[in-house]
Amino acid sequence: MTAEAQCPVHQAPATDTCGRCGRFVCISCQRLRDRDVFCEECRQHVPDALPLKGWMMFSGLSLLLAPVTLVAALGQVWTLVRDAGLSSLLDTPEVDPVLRLAMLEIVGLAILTGLAAWTAPRFYARRRSAPALIQVFFLVTFLLGLWSRWQLTSRGLAVPPSQDASLVMAAVWLAAFRTSNDVARVFVR
Repeated sequence: MTAEAQCPVHQAPATDTCGRCGRFVCISCQRLRDRDVFCEECRQHVPDALPLKGWMMFSGLSLLLAPVTLVAALGQVWTLVRDAGLSSLLDTPEVDPVLRLAMLEIVGLAILTGLAAWTAPRFYARRRSAPALIQVFFLVTFLLGLWSRWQLTSRGLAVPPSQDASLVMAAVWLAAFRTSNDVARVFVR
């Protein structure tokens, strides 16, 4: 706070600003909820937050597992490259379609992992931006899974059961975050 910042109610030096309206507050009129500061008037309008638990914790686990998925995909590509021989891949103009698909999938998983790294801290801090970010995360997960499934079936390759499970999981979490009434009461910061 700057030295000239004053609380409009008590004309005392301000110690913080209200997290809702932005007014200066002094030590005697600031009201805390969790780690957020509010003025007296705004604190009355902010409902108490619900804890982050139940199905929301399970959906948050997906954010933490995204890097594991990327590492597993990198391992698959490494195995394909090792089995095909790196020198033969560099010499041939046509790369194996399965390897090309795996490499493109890694690009998508890298984007998804970056999105998860951006979303996870906001999710676990229960920021207001988290529901929108997690909906984007699950939408990208769903679209990447749909694209991968289409690529596999168009090449006549078997679709692993985990692929379908991933599509269903992403669709369920996306719908849950869009329709739940509890979401707005959990992510309040």
